[in-house]
Amino acid sequence: MKTEELKNFIEIELPIILGSLSDETIDDILDERDDDFFSEQWMQAYNEVEKQKKQQGIPATYSEEIRKNAFNTVLKITNSDDLAAYISDDFGLIVDADKVDINNSWINALWQSYKNGKIPSK
Repeated sequence: MKTEELKNFIEIELPIILGSLSDETIDDILDERDDDFFSEQWMQAYNEVEKQKKQQGIPATYSEEIRKNAFNTVLKITNSDDLAAYISDDFGLIVDADKVDINNSWINALWQSYKNGKIPSK
């Protein structure tokens, strides 16, 4: 996965996915993402990536542009800052994992969920 692929996804595919979500669906996604199982898996993957970023000297701000673009796209379409934060964090994690060359099955599944047109939440 290349950073350019992710940028294109945010600009082209993500708005289509978001446009199909009702307010109720967004609330359901937020509730599911707040579940301990999902958040623990997310944090485990995040910690693995952050450890590698430190070891490889990758700046903490490496994924900032991707995250900002994702956040603004989600907020503009859904008006949900919580969903925007979750999705921008996801894309930051995905691009950072790619940068440090981590092949994490959970992060791969997270990205695949987006590519399948779904916001990951379980």
